[in-house]
Amino acid sequence: MTKLILLFNLIAVNLVCGQSLSWEQTNGPLGGFVTTLAVNTNDNIFAGTPEGLLFRSTDNGNTWAVLNQGVDRRVVRKIKTVGSERIYWCSGNGVFGSSFCN
Repeated sequence: MTKLILLFNLIAVNLVCGQSLSWEQTNGPLGGFVTTLAVNTNDNIFAGTPEGLLFRSTDNGNTWAVLNQGVDRRVVRKIKTVGSERIYWCSGNGVFGSSFCN
């Protein structure tokens, strides 16, 4: 029953939108595999990796910078942004939070 409801919702969204999506690859982050993504209110993109790195792009994915240098590195499993200046991420070693300037 759940699968039927999900299928119905997907069809309904497609009919309402009436358009197809186009996709383009960004320039990273380098290293390939990303476990989680988030976008804050300033359209910064955040990406977490299995190697425990947290990246931020301020230019729609053209360039990426590592944010969590010096933090115990384990798989970044989830990213949550709060407004434009606060970010939290969780790994196998706990929950971390940080503020940054834009």
